[in-house]
Amino acid sequence: MPANLDSTEKLFKKHSSKPYNPKLANVFFKCGMIEAWGRGFDKIKEACAKYDGPLPEYEINEDGIMVLCKACDKYLELLSGKQNNNPFTENERIMSEFMNGKMKEPIQKIVEYLKSNNEITTAKGMEITGKSEAQVRRYLKNLCDIGFIASTKSTKGNTYTKV
Repeated sequence: MPANLDSTEKLFKKHSSKPYNPKLANVFFKCGMIEAWGRGFDKIKEACAKYDGPLPEYEINEDGIMVLCKACDKYLELLSGKQNNNPFTENERIMSEFMNGKMKEPIQKIVEYLKSNNEITTAKGMEITGKSEAQVRRYLKNLCDIGFIASTKSTKGNTYTKV
């Protein structure tokens, strides 16, 4: 952390980025959880604006930076179990259930499809995501587990419908 980085405002300006633990940071980078060095504060600011949340409080000293993030009302609502009457208008709720970045894009495609269709099959999921049958079944099972869709079995296989 450069010594001249002494105010919160400077965090959102161009500055060098040196991870406290480079080996651990590299693991997160390689698995796709970090997209680029030095974008963290910008992403925090963007997320706070998107969800109408408060900006974090920062404590900057010679050892580095301590960030205190406070929960926004939307996050507290999700934690309390209160849900929007139409969960298909809020993809973020589903995406928050899946921390694995590899699952995010295919699940988002499934959710987008279900916005205009009442049901989906494994075959249709394979078509829209380009993933294997086993992967699509796993995505659909995860969406069932969080109560986003429900599975109904028939002689032709499972059909998944909006809840």
